[in-house]
Amino acid sequence: MHIIKKQSLKEFWEKHQDSEQQLKAWHSDVEKAKWQNFNDLKEDYST
Repeated sequence: MHIIKKQSLKEFWEKHQDSEQQLKAWHSDVEKAKWQNFNDLKEDYST
């Protein structure tokens, strides 16, 4: 999956510093993901 604008995430975590590590981890996971469809995504993020 391609993140269109990481800067948006950065701007958010600069305002909400408690979210920085979680967003960085999520971004890393998404960059590595090889999802082919929505069901693949749901397997990783079922909640």
